[in-house]
Amino acid sequence: MKRKAAVFTGVILALMLSMTSCTPMSFLQKTFEVTFDPNGGELVSGELEQKVKDGDDAEEPVVKRDGFVFAGWDQETDDISEDMVIKANWDEIYDITFDVNGGELVSGQDKQEVRAGEMPSAPEVEMEYAELEGWEPEIKAADSDTTYVAQWRWRELSSKEIYELISPAVPVIHVQLSDGNEALGSGFFIDDSGTLVTNYHVIDTAVSGHVTFPDGEEYDILGVKDYDEKKDLAILDIDCMDNPYLWISDKDVETGENVYTLGAPLGLDDTFSSGIVSKASREIEDVWYIQTTAPISQGNSGGPLVDVYGEVVGVNCMTSREGQNLNFAISVKELDALEKEGQAVRTLAELNEEIHPPAKETATDSVVYELSDKIEVESNNSMLTADAMKNDETFGAAVSDNQDVDFYYLDIDQDGTITPFVIPEDAEDVEHLYCGILEISDSDFEVVAVLERYDLDDSVVLATVAEVEKDKVYFLCVTSDEDYQFEDPIYYLTYFVF
Repeated sequence: MKRKAAVFTGVILALMLSMTSCTPMSFLQKTFEVTFDPNGGELVSGELEQKVKDGDDAEEPVVKRDGFVFAGWDQETDDISEDMVIKANWDEIYDITFDVNGGELVSGQDKQEVRAGEMPSAPEVEMEYAELEGWEPEIKAADSDTTYVAQWRWRELSSKEIYELISPAVPVIHVQLSDGNEALGSGFFIDDSGTLVTNYHVIDTAVSGHVTFPDGEEYDILGVKDYDEKKDLAILDIDCMDNPYLWISDKDVETGENVYTLGAPLGLDDTFSSGIVSKASREIEDVWYIQTTAPISQGNSGGPLVDVYGEVVGVNCMTSREGQNLNFAISVKELDALEKEGQAVRTLAELNEEIHPPAKETATDSVVYELSDKIEVESNNSMLTADAMKNDETFGAAVSDNQDVDFYYLDIDQDGTITPFVIPEDAEDVEHLYCGILEISDSDFEVVAVLERYDLDDSVVLATVAEVEKDKVYFLCVTSDEDYQFEDPIYYLTYFVF
């Protein structure tokens, strides 16, 4: 019995000793300090500073940072065995924009947030009458905020497509002239805020006007932004917004290309015609023209000449009555010299008063015009080099000696009576001035009439000298040579009807 008791006592003692040695390890388990550094971001949820028992996992907080996307932590957050600072990793994100540049978005996103180093995904886009050439700049892995612009190439259009494209942007111009008559022409919009291109001669002497579209819409002409009388171009401001407009070609037109016109010949609005380029570049009196076979008539003036892509290459302006199918458009490159925006707009009436000053009475009750600053351009000593002179227009002419001869082509736009007058100034070597009106036949270019000669001497002279017709050609000749033969034959002459 005693032995059994001793054995039992030993077992109990061993168990007690064993329990005594294990108890301190269980209650003294080590913990570690874990700090989460958002690295420029901010806490959304969770804790940045945590106490984690040896071998346990830290609880990852949720963090954010403007302009960046979270890319994970720089160390493992499980099985913690030491004090740690764990830093957030961030990838920068960039704003990527795809500018459709006049096209339409078919699928995809035109605004994207793209992680640095990743490729943006170009959306699918389309444009009527055009094909996508690509994007500018070339798409690459994102490394900055970038806007990619769609680059379009006009595809070659059918004649029906060209008409449908340009017709909404080509109104008829109606103007009231200072003499009470009405006139019309054509024009085309070059932006969506009412900027219209036409010929200067369409608005010359106009005091008011409006434009009309085939659908009956009508808008007033607010005024003139800029003009060039020699180039026969004018930029008008029309009282409309969000209007259709045409694209200006930046390509050089070539001889033999197909071209198209739209306008209102003889008042027949929305008339569409076609032809070819007979001569891509022809210079006439320092202005560059495109010669075409595309038919134009009075009323086409100011309308567009477009290529097979529907882009404007010229401004229709004149035709020759002496040849067959000799039609001309001012090269659209001449528009570069005119201001299309930012200019003070003058009304048609203001411009007319500026260019064509009204007549005034002198002390002797003789009618004289205010002198303009328009001076003859030498050499104008022959009909081939004559200065163009419009109705009610005053020229400053310098007769240099007793053999000087100056010619002026009279732009007759209506039936009526020519009444020339001259205001002579003292000239030491000039004794007399003589004036002749020459009427030219349509067929053989011969002078068919010397209407009258006047010795203007040293006073203001007015004289009704001829009844004229708008379909005939006339020249005014002023000379100091009393022996000058007005009936001298003309060996060569051509002319244009505007």
